[in-house]
Amino acid sequence: MKKFLQFSLLALSAVTTLQAQTKHRFNFKDHRNYGATPAAKTTALNASRCIAQVYAVYDGTSTYNPIDSQTFAYSGTRGGVVTGNMCYDSSLLVTNSGSSYHPTGRYYQTFDSHNNILTNIEQQYDISLSSFVNSARITRTYDANDNILTELNEYWDVSLATWVNSFKTTNTFATPHLLTTSNQMYWSGSAWNNSEIDTFSYNSFNNPTLRFYMQWNSGTSSWDTGGRDTYAYDGSQNLTSIIYEYWSPGTGFMNGSKELYSNYAAPKCYQKFILQNWNMSSSNFENIVKDSITYNTYNQPTFAYERSWDGAAWPLDSNSDRVQLYYELYTNKVSNINSEATAIEVYPNPATEIINIDFTLTDRSNTTIALQDVTGRTIRTTNSANLNNGRNHIQYPVSGLAPGVYFIHLTNDNANIIKRIVIGG
Repeated sequence: MKKFLQFSLLALSAVTTLQAQTKHRFNFKDHRNYGATPAAKTTALNASRCIAQVYAVYDGTSTYNPIDSQTFAYSGTRGGVVTGNMCYDSSLLVTNSGSSYHPTGRYYQTFDSHNNILTNIEQQYDISLSSFVNSARITRTYDANDNILTELNEYWDVSLATWVNSFKTTNTFATPHLLTTSNQMYWSGSAWNNSEIDTFSYNSFNNPTLRFYMQWNSGTSSWDTGGRDTYAYDGSQNLTSIIYEYWSPGTGFMNGSKELYSNYAAPKCYQKFILQNWNMSSSNFENIVKDSITYNTYNQPTFAYERSWDGAAWPLDSNSDRVQLYYELYTNKVSNINSEATAIEVYPNPATEIINIDFTLTDRSNTTIALQDVTGRTIRTTNSANLNNGRNHIQYPVSGLAPGVYFIHLTNDNANIIKRIVIGG
């Protein structure tokens, strides 16, 4: 059943959660942001970041026995979100041997000036050497919108004492952050060879509706249909299901598996997940595992429980396991905007016709002010070309918008500030 949460370097080898195959293993998929993930959520300069996770298996009687634990270290104001790329500086994985924990993995990250992850380095503990040795490395490049353009995966060759190519991914994006194609290639030892190419479709809310992938046929030197993933949403644009199909020559698309998401505590925060596999004999999707999740006030997962289907129910037995996550609060004083959070002033609140937004900039570089609804869809936006150093005042008309909760989102190279506002009284 290992493992619910893949927050280590291995999890970051996927460019986007859209590329996940039928194996779920609880990586808290974020199906709405396919570019860089911003720093930790902030509220009046307070932020929360994950500092540890513990994976445990139910002993079949009364308790969960810890199997391993992973801790995360940060420098300064850097933070991470568990629904995307965790921006930690280093991480240590230790495993329970029964009587004590011993180190098994160590991870390092480097960043650019926008806090995008440039490299992930994974090291494994070598018992014979009593030290960590290199294992894998991921290197990324980004475009001007902080989208991942390329991702190179390498492994460490012990005999040569050097990094060796493994596979790479090249992405293309539609404005501003919609992944349109993802091309994967593998290294043959002397050259890059085609492997798979994915294309993506979206709805009017910029949520993915289809991933279609083709696989390279080296015998015919052409692309063969591989399969497709189909996404469905409820009226609030919360993900409800993903159906994974594979291509069968002469037959067409065939069901493989299905993921069900429900019981949302907040946008993107599903509390229930069920994985089903297709049974060709009965022509039905049948339950396999169920995950249950709880969240803290920052909408970050605190517990994730998994149980297996026994044919009639979800028993708590020796097949059950869980992950517990621990967080720390810290002050995210990352820019003059944050330190002056004369914070953004947004009024009136509630608003019915006009939103007034007042704020001060000492550096307007790449600053954007956006009005967003609860699904993350941008309604209005103003960029740095229309802003001034010093005091700024802008207005957004809102009389035509549906009543409800909205957010004013200010971002620049160093800041990420969100203000909640009610429209419609």
